[in-house]
Parts: sequence; C-alpha cells; structure tokens
Amino acid sequence: MISDAVSSQRPADRAAAFQRLTSAGAVVTSSESAIYELCGDAKHPAFKPIVGYVKELATARATWNNKPNAAIAADIVAASAASAGSAAAAVSKL
Repeated sequence: MISDAVSSQRPADRAAAFQRLTSAGAVVTSSESAIYELCGDAKHPAFKPIVGYVKELATARATWNNKPNAAIAADIVAASAASAGSAAAAVSKL
C-alpha cells in the first residue's frame, strides 16, 4: 500500500484503513520507497533520472503547504509536462 497515495476526508478514517490493511497483511510504504524498490539498486539505468524526479517532487511538495488546490494542480501539470520525457523514459526501463 502506497501511504502517500491514499487520502480520506478525515485523518481518523485514513488511520483506521491503514490499521485494517496491515492487520490483513498489507505492507505499507511510501511512493518514494516503492519507486526505488522497483529499480532494485543504483546500478539500474533508470535510477539516476528517477532520483532527479523524486527530488523535484519533494521540493514541490514542500511549497504546496500554503497553496490552494488549484495552484497545486497547476504546479503538478507544469512539472509533469517539463519532465514527462525523461521520467517516462526512465519508468519504461523498469
């Protein structure tokens, strides 16, 4: 289960869902950890481009805390368009 890809209207509902999933045997991880796990190790040809993309997303997330949702969506679209070629090429090598 990718923890940062899951949302709920109330934090308590999200926590309850994670508790149920882990009780049923699900492994909870972050999207960053899952991406790196797919690479296997730093020797994978897609590793370097993916590290750059993950760093870009982390920087963007840090600035989103004080922005309205529409501005966040615009940032995501712009970042995706700017790095779509390199990220898509890197992911296609997985």
